[in-house]
Amino acid sequence: MGCFQRILLPVDADGYPEEAVREAISLAALSDGRITALCVAAGDGPEAAEAVGRVVEAGTEAGIDVEPLIEKGNPSEIILERSRDHDVVVMGSGRKRLLSGSTAKTVVKSAYCPVIVVRPRR
Repeated sequence: MGCFQRILLPVDADGYPEEAVREAISLAALSDGRITALCVAAGDGPEAAEAVGRVVEAGTEAGIDVEPLIEKGNPSEIILERSRDHDVVVMGSGRKRLLSGSTAKTVVKSAYCPVIVVRPRR
C-alpha cells in the first residue's frame, strides 16, 4: 500500500485533462488507491457528467475505482475543501477555466494535502 490512496482529480466540464488523468491513474495503480473525479459545474448541462464519466471509464479500463463527484460553486474553494479528505490532488493546469493557472496556483498554495500539477504536453 502507498501513501496516496485517496486521490482527488479535478476535471473541467469544458475539457478533458488527459495528462492529469493518466498521472492520477498511474499513481492510484502504484498506491492501490482510488480516485475522486471532481467537476465543479457552472450550470445544469450534461458536460460535467460527461467529464467525470470519461474519468470513470478510463479508471475502469485500468482497474482503478473512480468516484464521480459534481458540485457547483467556486472551483478553487471547492477543490480546497475537498482536499481535506484526500491524500493528494492531481490536477491539470493551463487549459480551461477550471484548470487555469490561477486555480492551480491557489490550490497549490492552500490545499490541505500535497498537489501534483500536470502541464499539457507540447
